[in-house]
Amino acid sequence: MIESPFTIEREGTSFNVVPGTQQGVAAAESLRGAVVTSLEAEHDGKLLVRFADGSVLRVEPDESYEAWQVFLSGRSALVSLPGGGVAVWSDD
Repeated sequence: MIESPFTIEREGTSFNVVPGTQQGVAAAESLRGAVVTSLEAEHDGKLLVRFADGSVLRVEPDESYEAWQVFLSGRSALVSLPGGGVAVWSDD
């Protein structure tokens, strides 16, 4: 789940996207069914998702909010922390 502005880089062009807007919905739809080749949650709270078609989705940390959450198999999750950093949640 992405809750802060993010960027989609595709074919040499960057698109800045705000979730919850028409543009945000269209950007999300453009990635529906795309194959994810890697997902990187960096220590500073940045999220990078790379796709087989060469697209990259980039989410920077938010100063005040959890910018993104990634739910993993089972009941585990990675969550960006306000101001930067990543928390790992697990019920295992």
